[in-house]
Amino acid sequence: MKKIIFFLILILSGAAVCHGDESDTLTPPEYPNGLFLELGGGRNPDSSWGELGFLGAPSELIEYRASIGYLGLETSEKNYYSGFNLGTRIKYSSFISPFIGAGIFSGYSFENDEEDAENKDSNDDQKKIDDFIFCFYPEAGLYFQFENGSKIYFSAKYLISSEKEADNFYLFTIGFSFSYEEETLNF
Repeated sequence: MKKIIFFLILILSGAAVCHGDESDTLTPPEYPNGLFLELGGGRNPDSSWGELGFLGAPSELIEYRASIGYLGLETSEKNYYSGFNLGTRIKYSSFISPFIGAGIFSGYSFENDEEDAENKDSNDDQKKIDDFIFCFYPEAGLYFQFENGSKIYFSAKYLISSEKEADNFYLFTIGFSFSYEEETLNF
């Protein structure tokens, strides 16, 4: 808990430096929507993370995210979860900005039913849901925004998990987001 508090204080204390002067000639796009890709991992337990989804910004300080995700945990059994992720972040509207946020991930893992698969065609794999996981996570990080609204960001997440063998653990991620204007997506 002390590490999380220290990390949040460090990020927030750097906000004044990163926010810069209001008279900057370059200003980031207002309220960008976009697509993002995020990859990461952690230790204790060994874990991997991936997300692909949409983001939006209803104001210059708030960003929301919705994605399909992947979480891999190597505990006594290897568990690979596919699921959905929802999150929100509070940030400054600047080219270099710290952020804090929170989110939830819920997913499930599949297990091949080997007994039934042997009796059927090899093309007709039977899978059943083996395990379910629910995670809540606070996060903090730093992003760098380019003039076109695209971002690269780094974050640290602390996952509080329903998995018995992996109660709470850290994930460190790198992400890329690509902004678009709503007018360009008319179908």
